[in-house]
Amino acid sequence: KFETNLQHFSNTVRSGINLHVFVSENLYDQVMALPGVRNCPHIVVETITLEELECYQHAPGQLPDHRTTHHDTAKFLILQNAKVEIVKRAIDSGRYNDSTHFSWIDFSIFHVISDTEAAVNYLGQLGHCKIATTEVILPGCWGKCDQVDNVAWRFCGGFFLGSRAAILEMYEIHKKVYRALEKLTWEVNVWGRMEVRENWKCAWFKADHNDSIIRIPSCHVRK
Repeated sequence: KFETNLQHFSNTVRSGINLHVFVSENLYDQVMALPGVRNCPHIVVETITLEELECYQHAPGQLPDHRTTHHDTAKFLILQNAKVEIVKRAIDSGRYNDSTHFSWIDFSIFHVISDTEAAVNYLGQLGHCKIATTEVILPGCWGKCDQVDNVAWRFCGGFFLGSRAAILEMYEIHKKVYRALEKLTWEVNVWGRMEVRENWKCAWFKADHNDSIIRIPSCHVRK
């Protein structure tokens, strides 16, 4: 339920990190009503529709053979693939010309977190750190792979962080691979294909769908 997702998102808000939130118009008021959101100088809330996204306009028509039918719908898979496009949209807004790095974080990332307070504190600290790599930093579970009909957890999907240039490069390569897909598939599969077929380089680190998903290795962080 969206109410549950709001509760998860309120923990991200509590961390104090800069947020550019993209939300459907019908959910805008509920997001703005959360404590700490309205009139907060480091939070921007922007409405968006699925239909205006490039990933919607160029989506393949066929779905994966093996999926959870009530969950992995065409709209869901399109939205997942729009992650890097949405980060680029924030970059292109012109609000963050002094920012060197940008991140995607799922609206309800805290649904996989066990130690909520530790994660809130970590995100808050991360927001004040300097990132030591110019590549996109991505958590993941598996080795390199290229498939479309089954979800492949080479990447966790819920979080990534990279320099402005690396995010824009990721966007361009994702656009190329996505538009050439034989079937609509999960964004993590597309990222995996980018590695295998386009020799896309990223700073991958071992993690899972738990507290480790946001824990960037210390070698990439300077306090």
